[in-house]
Amino acid sequence: MWGSGVMVVPVITPDVDSVRGYLPGPTGSWYSMSNAHQYGSVQPTGFSTFSAPRDTPLPCFIRAGSIIPKQRPDITTTATRMHEFQLLIALTQDSMPKAQGELYWDDGEIFVDDITSYKDYIYLEYSMLVETKNMAMLMINCSFGCGSKPSFSIPTLDKIEVFGHAFEPDLTSLKLNDKQLKVDASKCSYDKDKQILLIDTPQLIDFSKDAPVWHISWSEKRNIENNGNSIGIARHSDMLILLVSFVFICHFYV
Repeated sequence: MWGSGVMVVPVITPDVDSVRGYLPGPTGSWYSMSNAHQYGSVQPTGFSTFSAPRDTPLPCFIRAGSIIPKQRPDITTTATRMHEFQLLIALTQDSMPKAQGELYWDDGEIFVDDITSYKDYIYLEYSMLVETKNMAMLMINCSFGCGSKPSFSIPTLDKIEVFGHAFEPDLTSLKLNDKQLKVDASKCSYDKDKQILLIDTPQLIDFSKDAPVWHISWSEKRNIENNGNSIGIARHSDMLILLVSFVFICHFYV
């Protein structure tokens, strides 16, 4: 386990292309993070034999109910920290899908002896909830310091990827703070079969700007049955709720 949300199955035997591993929990507890295991698909729990080609990363899985912040890798950690934030959201497989996670962020250099006295960091908490009211909203609350000038750079949030998103979103309905949000449709997508939603827009959320609250909302498309015929509709009054709330606790040296 890496933290509470990621499981990596190591390959410790030379010259093999598969590995046997164990995924705990009930059915629907894990999604694949590897292209070798149908990226974004729900994985069986218990003991399984996983493909582990030597030209691909190790078998890696995200626990349902987790939100993992990511950044595009680079040749150094300093360069990596300059890349945009991404969120990988893995929804639970139940009647009210949800997920949550957190991130600690500082300058990446200083060694912290006592976190209670250290003040130069950012702590993020985020959650996602799919409610029966069917309204989709990403809410970000900056409680302190995000509009100030910290001693380190804060990348923007550019990409949101959701596993287990059961319904197709209406990407033309995306709004940021109740204003229409223009997105590049060629970079945003929804895979109905895999139930993977991708929203990719440069500088979607800029944490360096002094805005106490940001929220992104969208409606969805659903199919309903009418006398045995399936009819596609866009639900605007009844929108799929995606509630992702960030609470930033930003403390800096005065």
